[in-house]
Order: sequence, then structure tokens, then C-alpha cells
Amino acid sequence: MLLYCKTPYSKPVLWALFILVYLTVQAQSRKPSKPSYTLSGMLKNASNRKIYLREHSFFKNENRTDSTVADKNGRFVFRGSVHEPTYFLLQTSVNTSVVGFFMENTSLTLTGDANVIWEADIQGSREEDIRRMYDKAIASVDYASLEKQREDAIRRQDSLAIKQANQYEQTLLAQEKKLIWNLVQKYPYAASSINQLGGLIDGRTSQELHRADSLIRLYESSHVAHYEQVKFFKKN
Repeated sequence: MLLYCKTPYSKPVLWALFILVYLTVQAQSRKPSKPSYTLSGMLKNASNRKIYLREHSFFKNENRTDSTVADKNGRFVFRGSVHEPTYFLLQTSVNTSVVGFFMENTSLTLTGDANVIWEADIQGSREEDIRRMYDKAIASVDYASLEKQREDAIRRQDSLAIKQANQYEQTLLAQEKKLIWNLVQKYPYAASSINQLGGLIDGRTSQELHRADSLIRLYESSHVAHYEQVKFFKKN
């Protein structure tokens, strides 16, 4: 037997409550998810091998390690999130060699050969692309000729030639610093550029300390102010 019970709410009020609940549920469902990364890899000679992914950050007290096992084709996937672009090392159980790269919250791919893993190709990270620009700039400085010049001078016990080699070294160091500073100015907010604060502070020349101070002030008023790397250099 059904009993009639009069509701204390009118139909307009009930409809308003229904709409409010509906909108609340929709808003929660559209709530942005936490930024995360996906690293999809494929390595030759890594079939069914253990793969290790390690943080390698000097500014953190603890660096985490993750691991997985590659399938029979050498494929593997890592998922996670980083607070800021962070340098990672990837290693396999094949040998002790590693490949380093910047991880950020995006989709990345890594392909290569476990036997020469340091040659692996990493795509999908703008931060890693910029880091390679720094590597390329530093590699362009002809330190090889300096070492040959110095070795020849020492072998001949030529004090003048040794002095000239030392002067040439300072020229090359100045060239390297200029190339690095050009990249810092072009990509000031990149993790690799923030990392250059260490070299500027250690340089201790008035110009380098001024540049370091100007960068820190720039970072304090930008979107990278919360980066642990920025906080580390401010503190130290």
C-alpha cells in the first residue's frame, strides 16, 4: 500500500537543487588532472631485461628510483610526475652504462641499443632539446687542440710554449662561457639554464656574480619561482 506524503519543497525548488547537484558533479569531473609524464621506450638487446629510471638531482635530499621489465621486444613504459623538469638516468641490467636526459610532464619516447645506451634517442622533451644545445655548444670549443699543444710543450720542456698553452686555455674558457651565456639569455627559464647558476656563482668574478644575481631575481618573479633548483641556489 502506497501512502501519499506531501513534500515540503515545491517543484521549482527541487529542480534548482537537481541542477545544482548536476553542475557540481560536472565541475568535479572536469577538474584538471595532475600533470604527469609517460616515457615509452624500446631498446635492442634488452629483451626481458630490468630497466631502471633514477632521478639524478643535486638539489634534492633524496632521489627516487623506479624500475620495470622490458617485454620480449625490448619495449617498456614508465609513468609518473615531476615537480619541475628533472634530470634522470636510465640504465638496464645489461650493463652499467646509462643515458641521461631531462624529464618533464609530457609524453617522451626513447629508442636505442642497450649495448650503447648513451647513444639512445630521446624525443618529446623541450627541456632535453635545450640541454643538447648546451652540450653541442661546449663540444664546439676546441679543447682537443689545447691538450695536444700542452702535451707537446711539456714533452719538449718548452716553458714558453707551456705558457702559451695556458693562455690559450683561458681563451677557450672565455669562449665557452660566452656560448653558455648566449643560451642562458635565449632560454632563461629552461632547467639547463637555471643550472648554469652554479657555474656563475663558482666563477666569483664581478660579472658572473652580477649575472647570477640578475637571474635569481628574474626567477623569483616568474613561473619557475617554486622550482627546487631555484630555491637551492637562492639558499646557497
